[in-house]
Amino acid sequence: MKIRKNVTTAKIERLKNTYNYTKSKQRSANRIILGDGELTFRSEFEFNIAILLDHYNIDFEYESQEEYLLYTKKAKWNKHFERFGLTKEDMSDVHHLYLPDFSLKGEYDGILLEPKGHFSQQDRTKMINIVNQNKDKKIIMVLYSPRAKVTTKLKAEEWCDKHKIEHCTIEKLYEKIKEVKNGK
Repeated sequence: MKIRKNVTTAKIERLKNTYNYTKSKQRSANRIILGDGELTFRSEFEFNIAILLDHYNIDFEYESQEEYLLYTKKAKWNKHFERFGLTKEDMSDVHHLYLPDFSLKGEYDGILLEPKGHFSQQDRTKMINIVNQNKDKKIIMVLYSPRAKVTTKLKAEEWCDKHKIEHCTIEKLYEKIKEVKNGK
């Protein structure tokens, strides 16, 4: 059975041919030369997003060290802590840093993209904390499989809606970026 590619996927495949890029046998080594620099992406999904952004002339930085976001989460209680004289009240928040995959620049400055293929419980908890604790940031989840179940009851897109997290598929990414930029 032949799987039909959607228009955007086919378009990305055509666009790849216009770029100087290499695809390594290693899963996490998709390299592309954009402008005067070479970028290496962790997944082909991220690689495809970069090609699409470049096609639409959207400036971006990949895993920019300047874009770390701080978030906290509650430390997990373990009954063995009692052996050391600790109580649940002694547990404090644990601080973490989050590095968004894509930081848009230029006219789209301030918009952050987080591509998600597999969306684990740990990823979901982290994203709730990041979005809720960084309300001044515009974060868009780019879902590889929006209809994939992430809980027994919810699909990825339903989960994002429930937690008021902006999301889209790669096919709708450009429209979503414009919508977020315009504050809709």
